[in-house]
Amino acid sequence: MLGLSRYTIGNVAFVMVIFFLFLVHWNQFDVINLSKSVNSGDVYVPHMQKGEVVNYFQVKEQKIVTKLTSHYLEIQNEITYLFVSPRFFYWNDHEANIPIEISSARGTMERHKQVLYLVDNVEMKQKDDYLNCNNAIYKHQQNWFECNVDVSTRMVDQNTKDIITATADYSQFDTKTHDALLNGSVKGEIQRKRTYDPKTYFEASKINYNAQESKVYLDQKVQVKQQTFLIKSQKAFISLDHYGSKRPNYFTFENQVVLNQKIPNQEDRNGFGEKLEGFLPENYVILTGAPRVEQGKDVTRGNRIILYEKTSMMEVEDAVTSIIYDPEKWKGQ
Repeated sequence: MLGLSRYTIGNVAFVMVIFFLFLVHWNQFDVINLSKSVNSGDVYVPHMQKGEVVNYFQVKEQKIVTKLTSHYLEIQNEITYLFVSPRFFYWNDHEANIPIEISSARGTMERHKQVLYLVDNVEMKQKDDYLNCNNAIYKHQQNWFECNVDVSTRMVDQNTKDIITATADYSQFDTKTHDALLNGSVKGEIQRKRTYDPKTYFEASKINYNAQESKVYLDQKVQVKQQTFLIKSQKAFISLDHYGSKRPNYFTFENQVVLNQKIPNQEDRNGFGEKLEGFLPENYVILTGAPRVEQGKDVTRGNRIILYEKTSMMEVEDAVTSIIYDPEKWKGQ
């Protein structure tokens, strides 16, 4: 009986030692003791217990420049901060009082470099601009948000209030100027503020959005659909603020321009040239650069060819004369 008791006690002691070592291993690698306060310079993390929501603030000149809430915080060497389900608020402009809001499933921050690394379900919001992806880097001092893998974005042009939505493989966003770069199988649309202006659908390998100029620059494998026109080229730009411009061209295409136009109750019209300019609200395009237009067996050439939306009327200019071709008027003659 005594031997059995010693054996049982020995087993219990062995199990308790193993359990104690497991707890030490767990605390060392998986759960950091959050009861320690960190007060280093202008950074303050309040006294927290494990399992509580962490609140983090960074203050400069008596103003909060960074606010964080997170379900988990791990601090490594007082340099690297690890987060679970973090939600950041950054203030670049206190007068406007509009922060940059960033959230993700997990995150890491290098405090001294002010670089934030985000993973899984990343969301960024700044005023009317939204950006979502799976992986992101935010460089606060450079006002730079970099995003990749399943990128989707929504930007509102502050001059025209037009809404640009797009998907891409990679994006860069300047949180100060609101300029954006989208790269890799970019697809999207432009929703005009004016209800009578149609949507513009676009595709390209790369797109640059200039917020100050209210322009969208498209590069490589460009394709734009506008009303009855489908236009392809290697380079293009779309001007959002064309109504207030001295040159009210809405879009310009260059390099291997191919145009397809759907005309009711007629064969499609196809145009070719080196440059095409589109204009609103007149809804016509000008094709130049050895242009030609084909419709069925008919082929038209000239120095400049003007095509109108929703109609078969076409204006052709050559070196000597200018004619207006309207098949509707010539029927039966």
